[in-house]
Amino acid sequence: MTLIFNSGTEKKPETSTTPATTTMTPQVTTPKIPSLCDGSMDAASLFRDELFIFKGRFMWRLRDRNERVPGYPVDFHIFFTGIPRSIQSIDAVYQRPFDYNILFFTGNQYWIFDGNRFSNDSPRPLTDLGLPSDLDKLDAAFVWAKNGRTYFFRKDQYWRYDDRNRKMENGYPQRITRWRGLVPDIDTAFTWRDSKTYFFKDHYFWQFNNQNVTIENNYPQNIASYWFGCNQ
Repeated sequence: MTLIFNSGTEKKPETSTTPATTTMTPQVTTPKIPSLCDGSMDAASLFRDELFIFKGRFMWRLRDRNERVPGYPVDFHIFFTGIPRSIQSIDAVYQRPFDYNILFFTGNQYWIFDGNRFSNDSPRPLTDLGLPSDLDKLDAAFVWAKNGRTYFFRKDQYWRYDDRNRKMENGYPQRITRWRGLVPDIDTAFTWRDSKTYFFKDHYFWQFNNQNVTIENNYPQNIASYWFGCNQ
């Protein structure tokens, strides 16, 4: 992926003999850049061996735990050009395992990014994935290392999706309680380089034991100190 910045040619001000008139200049509000050290995230996923974190309209990249890429955060519209400015946050995001396209979820729609641009038919409705028509949004989406299937979470329910065959699996949704020890209303989740699954909510995260299908002991832990190296 390559950062694309818009640039323009600055014009010299024109001179005029017409008397100046007083006009009201609209106030442009610059959004406050949030801090990762408060621990919360909107969405996160591993792309090309880097962790991408989304919070409001801003995005961070981490090469490793506690190792941020310099120059961030940036407005995610700059990096992922083509997503409308009206989209001010990302609900969930993951990278498809078979073609490495990235899916962004906003409200009841999703967008497909191929590494250079968004597909011409983006956005698409969640119903294309076999999700219910009354589903307002997703909380999280990730590919589980245990079986290679994609999981979608919303409140206290989850769905299992077969990305390669592009169909929702039978018997879903199921209750989130099947992920033993996991709380509902998670903020995001992803599989890290250690092939372990991590779930996040507010200021805390949980490590999931894929073999025993349960949350590991001694969790939850603080997100900011463990992942971002913040002093708490």
